[in-house]
Amino acid sequence: MSILLGIVAGLALGVGAITLVPGVPGIVVGVVVAALGYVGVSSLTTRERRLGGVAESLLPNGEQVSRTIDAGIGLRKALEKDARHTNDAQVRDAIQSLCDQLDKLVRYVQENPGANSQLSHVVNVYGDQLRGLVDNWVGLELSGSKRRIGASKADLLVALQGATAAIEDALGEATDARAAQIAAASDAIKRLAAMDGLGPGAAPKVDDQTGGTTAAGK
Repeated sequence: MSILLGIVAGLALGVGAITLVPGVPGIVVGVVVAALGYVGVSSLTTRERRLGGVAESLLPNGEQVSRTIDAGIGLRKALEKDARHTNDAQVRDAIQSLCDQLDKLVRYVQENPGANSQLSHVVNVYGDQLRGLVDNWVGLELSGSKRRIGASKADLLVALQGATAAIEDALGEATDARAAQIAAASDAIKRLAAMDGLGPGAAPKVDDQTGGTTAAGK
């Protein structure tokens, strides 16, 4: 839609410029104005991707994170496409399980762009290998060689399970920092509550009016 609006706006501005400035100069000006109008309107009408609730352009590595996310989405779609072409339900389920884990990691990075390195590792290290692995399996099935299919299926499943575990580990590493932050914040809140005389084991709270003390939590 943004491209169409850019084209329409560019043409309108270009025709206007040619009308106002006759002759060859008008054509030159018209072409330049049309190009600028297309770029300007397209930019204004294009919805920018948000990463962690922040516009991509506002993040130092926003463009890089977006490329990694797109690569992760592309890998998942390619594997799911090949999975639809396999006749083996067990293999299809294993591929889908891997894709589900990959989707979780991609979604996490979309909301937490600081975890981009984990997704980047998965895409760059396992991406091409996984594509080749699944594509070769589909081709092997089409050959109809039962002996080869039977021998290769076990290797395929082990590889898929290993890659799935690697993606799960990457997601675990990505969430470790967030879990550590929760633990640190929890400890800080407990200490603050104890200083206010709240919570189990807290020091007695001094009553400002009487000068006496009150039991913790009262």
